[in-house]
Parts: sequence; structure tokens; C-alpha cells
Amino acid sequence: MRSGSPPGWKERPSLAWHWLHSVSSRVAGFWNRVIELLAGDLEAQVAFVLVRRAEHGVVHLSQAHLAELVGGNRSSVNRVLKRLEEQGLVSVHYGQVEILDEAKLAKAAGLE
Repeated sequence: MRSGSPPGWKERPSLAWHWLHSVSSRVAGFWNRVIELLAGDLEAQVAFVLVRRAEHGVVHLSQAHLAELVGGNRSSVNRVLKRLEEQGLVSVHYGQVEILDEAKLAKAAGLE
């Protein structure tokens, strides 16, 4: 039975650090995906994905891909996005969703 670190890691701590960072990022991504799927009703799930995946207030996802992420169909996600747009929380464009009110969208996602 082996004990201690894998061979070479003591001599190359930066390699160990990069490996650990890579694995922990994957685990965190996995748990975020689980949370996305368990977030609640479809509107809460869509809101959660939008809040978590926004970069500078914009989410670059097609409605089909967004539907795939939440386990819904595109037409249902389209209806949710229209409701969120009517509430002034988002603005829907081709291939992207702009977040207009992040605080209210986070509340819809159950994050606040």
C-alpha cells in the first residue's frame, strides 16, 4: 500500500496545485449543475441559470440550449423568458439574454 503524495508532486508543487484546481473546478461545476436542476419550477430554474451564467449582464445561450440545461422544452422556456421580459427583468435577443434587473431575477431564482 502506498502512502503520501503521488510520485513527483513534492518536486513539482505547481503541478499538484494545477491538478487540484482543475479537479475542484470540475466538482464545483457539477454541484452548480445539480443545483440548477433542483432549483424549483421552470421559471426559477431559468432565472437561476441566467443569474449564474451571466457575463457582464449578458447570457450567451440559445433558447434551445437554455431549455436543455433546465430539462425543459424550448417553447416552455420561451414562455418563461417572455414573462421575465414583461416583468422588466430581462431583454431577449437572438442567441442571448440581457439581464436588466439582476436583484429581482436572483429573487425569482430563489437566491435571495
